[in-house]
Amino acid sequence: MCLLHVQMALSDTLTKHDHAIEQVVDRLLRQYRDLSKKPDIVPLVEFVELPKYLHNFEWDEAKFSSGDTLEEIESAVMELVARTEDDLKIRLNDYTTTKQAVAGIERRNQGNLMTKSLVGIVKEDEYLETEHMRTVFIVVPSCTNTHRLPFRTRDCRIICGKKSKATAD
Repeated sequence: MCLLHVQMALSDTLTKHDHAIEQVVDRLLRQYRDLSKKPDIVPLVEFVELPKYLHNFEWDEAKFSSGDTLEEIESAVMELVARTEDDLKIRLNDYTTTKQAVAGIERRNQGNLMTKSLVGIVKEDEYLETEHMRTVFIVVPSCTNTHRLPFRTRDCRIICGKKSKATAD
């Protein structure tokens, strides 16, 4: 009688946990498909396709001993599910942070020279700053008419001296 009561209580608990486990598995599958960019991809379980893994399933005595009570096995399974969900959240947060950082770097590298970093364009030996002298960089759009460039270069040499030069296109 006592065993039947324990099994009935466990059955109710497992019904509740089944929904939670299904949500975690669905989230894992959705993220796996989103990140692989293949909506029909079949996930691998221990490097084996899911249908084949289920067909050849064997109970893992190391993780879940058959000598344990049903409550202990249920508790161990739920602990594993909770750790998996936490791990997914952490990895997804790391992925999102990295993706945003990469997008920020790409935006800075693709911008025009008014917003773009000049680190890769201007060499350190082209920059001089002293008490009486400062290097000035003039950004001229590349779409500027070519017949105006000699005039601008001449004006720049008058203002800046003979050290003016085009650094990048």
